[in-house]
Amino acid sequence: MLSYKNISVIYNTVPERVTGGDKIEKFIVSDVNTKKITELEVDGIFVFIGLIPNTAFISKEAANLALDESGYIITDENMKTSVSGIFACGDIRKKQLRQVVTAASDGAQAAISAQNYIEQH
Repeated sequence: MLSYKNISVIYNTVPERVTGGDKIEKFIVSDVNTKKITELEVDGIFVFIGLIPNTAFISKEAANLALDESGYIITDENMKTSVSGIFACGDIRKKQLRQVVTAASDGAQAAISAQNYIEQH
């Protein structure tokens, strides 16, 4: 991706605003270090927020969850984790594809698995 002449990667910035009429025309970003605002003339944007899973919310009780080397929660196909009664779904779990559609599917599966767990216990 870095070798394409029509794609620019801009690091250490946060989006401020997207402007335009019927299509995106400008993307305004702010540098996280200098706070400098930059206005970019664009035809489209792709915002990449990284690949580090946000697992900071996991409680001490659940700290024994099995994680992979990158920090993603390991589950089975039913979204069960290594801790009984705890299920994980979406982009926080180890899987190949991280897209909204797969996260929604994971959520539906986790809900059914959690319901079954509650009914059995």
